[in-house]
Amino acid sequence: MNLNLNDLMPGCKNFTWNEFLYLPSWDIYVYPDQTQYENLIQTGKMMQMIRNSLGKPITISSGLRPRFYNRLVGGAKESKHILGLAADWYISGVDCDQVRLSLVTKLEAMQIRMEDLMGSDWIHTDWAPGEVGNRFFKP
Repeated sequence: MNLNLNDLMPGCKNFTWNEFLYLPSWDIYVYPDQTQYENLIQTGKMMQMIRNSLGKPITISSGLRPRFYNRLVGGAKESKHILGLAADWYISGVDCDQVRLSLVTKLEAMQIRMEDLMGSDWIHTDWAPGEVGNRFFKP
């Protein structure tokens, strides 16, 4: 696998690899294994679908996380970030609670999940093959 951090992710016109592979607490990039790579492509497509639906630029604050890094930042023990199945994000200048409320009715159609974490300054969305129900969940 040949990854250029500045390349657009497959199926995305607005997201590059560096957005999903940057570890801000360590100021480094992590590179995925083959499974994580394939998952991240679908996660990028999920984020592109969300961006298209909302019609506003999205900033990815967290994508792929190695298990040790995930623990350091307080992520869930079995976080979907570890597998490349999740993204934390926000829209600059837009209240995250408002974004959550506008997305909640679209989760089933998009086949994604979103954390019900009202009051936070980021939005967590994830997906997993074959996952059903529990689209708006408590962390």
